[in-house]
Order: sequence, then C-alpha cells, then structure tokens
Amino acid sequence: MKTNSIIALILSISLFGLFGCADKYEVDYEAPVKIEFAGVDQNNRVSLTKGIAEYTATVKVQGEIMSFEIYQADSKTGMQGSLIEETAQSFADGTTNYETTYKFTSLKENACITVVVLGTDGHTYQRNLLVEITPSVLFSDPDYGKDGEIVETASAYYGCYYATWLLGRTYMAADAMKYTNEVDFSLGDIILPSGSEAVPALVSPAKRSDYGLMTINGLQHTLFAETSLSQSEFNAISQVDATPIENLADPTSEVLAIQADKVYLFKTANGKKGLICIQKITAKTGTIEVSPDNWVENTKYSWVQLLTKTVAK
Repeated sequence: MKTNSIIALILSISLFGLFGCADKYEVDYEAPVKIEFAGVDQNNRVSLTKGIAEYTATVKVQGEIMSFEIYQADSKTGMQGSLIEETAQSFADGTTNYETTYKFTSLKENACITVVVLGTDGHTYQRNLLVEITPSVLFSDPDYGKDGEIVETASAYYGCYYATWLLGRTYMAADAMKYTNEVDFSLGDIILPSGSEAVPALVSPAKRSDYGLMTINGLQHTLFAETSLSQSEFNAISQVDATPIENLADPTSEVLAIQADKVYLFKTANGKKGLICIQKITAKTGTIEVSPDNWVENTKYSWVQLLTKTVAK
C-alpha cells in the first residue's frame, strides 16, 4: 500500500512538471517582433460604413527589423500577392519600433494586404489586414470554377427556386419551403402564346401554378423585364454604386423567356430589385420532381448558369 502511494506521488510530480512547463512556455513566450494595426478588431479587420471608399491603415512594428514590405493579398483567401513597391524599406543597421501608414483608395470591393518584415534574428514575420466595404449592390458568388449559379427549369438536382441572399442560393422544393420569404425568382419551361414548344423562362414564384409548374405555398410575386445591358456593362456594375440598377424602369412581366448572354431585371413584391445575367443554358434529360416526392424519368429540362447583382436594402 505504501509502495503504491509513493509511486502515485512520483507520477503526480512528473505530470505536474510536464504540463506545468508546457503551460508556462506558452504563456511566457513572446515573439521578438510584433505587427499591429491601429483601430481594427481582434481578427485584424475593419469595416467601412456605406459610401466610404477610402481607408488609411496605421501599421506599427515592435521589435528590431531589417526590412519592411506590404503586399497585395486575396480578400477571400488571404493569399499573398504582388509587392507594393513603394512600401518597401530596408534598414542596413536595423531599426526598432517602425511605424507607417498605407492608404486604400477608390475601394469597390473588399481589400486585403499582407505586411511582411524581416527581423534582425533572421526570421520573417507577417500579418494580414482586411478592409471590408459595406456594399450598395450584393453580388452572387458562385462556387469556385463555376461560370454562375446553376438553377434548373425543373427540379432534378439543384432546384428551380433562387434566392439572392447569402451570396446566392438555389433550392429544391423541400428546402424552398423553409425559405419562402427569401425566394426571389424561379425558372421553368413555359409554352408562350407566341410559340408551340416549351422554352426556359423566368417565372414569378407566386404564379408557377398558373403555368402548370410544380409550386409550394407562400412564395412571393416577382416581375421581370429584359434590359439592353450587355454582359460587359453588367460586369462593370460595382458593389459601391447601385445607380445603374435603380435607374431602370420597374419590370412588368410575370413570366419571361430567357436567352444566354442576356441581362434581365427583376423586382420582388417586397421591393428587392436586381439584375440577372444569363451565362449559359444547357439542355438536359433526367428524372425531375413534378410534385412533392413524385418523380418522372426521362424528362427534358435545362441547367441555367446565372449571376445576380441586387440592390442592398
């Protein structure tokens, strides 16, 4: 019994020493060089109010350094880009507690920089700063590698209900039921009065049943119009200026046939106004949902790849 007690005591002392030293090391360690930005949050991020397109960052470096540089960086990934040459400084004999400013101008989207310094200890230290604008126009943001958000003219895999929130979301019926207030428009294959075959079309969510399309309760009414804007003009609309969209006359059609490389206007019953740029339309054949849990095989439909730009409310 006495022997067991002695062994337990030895183990306790050993474990205390092991973990106590680890904690002490973590708490007491202090990097010889620190990079700090004035007026930012704990994630080195600053958010600008709507309409502000400039920001002056104050960079403070504590410690002894041999060089200082600022690089452009990707605002989504933080990946370091090209050197901003006018920011580069070298100190042959080293310098202590260096401070400077860097000005962001004419911001039309979020911007990021990476500050890189070489310490006199031979180690490189770096830190990112992210400047976020408050957009007047909200852009859809397709998954990497996609030409646009995929919306279907019949629900097969992605769905035919589209919401512009959360950078753009496509829903099947089961999910659209959860977000009926957020669905802004839908797609369907419609036989227009001027034609004899079904064509891909924008369809007011609230009017889908009028055109023989699968629908769900509670969807809002949306109107559409074709614009004269080209894709390049659509692409030129920035996040900080909603005027090109706001100045367009309100749309009047509850259903509208679509074509690739065209730009369309939509306005929802709750006042949301935006543009839809059709990137690509691809014919498909597959199994589609025609009513809840009722699927039909070997049916023709289309994948529509699109981008949206919507006035922020």
